[in-house]
Amino acid sequence: MANAWKQRCALRGRRIELETGQRKMTGICREIDADGALVVQTVDNVERFFGGVVAGNRESER
Repeated sequence: MANAWKQRCALRGRRIELETGQRKMTGICREIDADGALVVQTVDNVERFFGGVVAGNRESER
């Protein structure tokens, strides 16, 4: 199942804006991992998110 998520992730390689509660952040979507988390490369590190709203996305380098 995890491979199917990775293959169908429309956000992979795109710059996204993610809202999680009161936190807003931007980064590059890297993948959906085996646990179902959205993996995002931020300026400082790689973070995993299990919930939130993608407020916008733009093409980025893949």
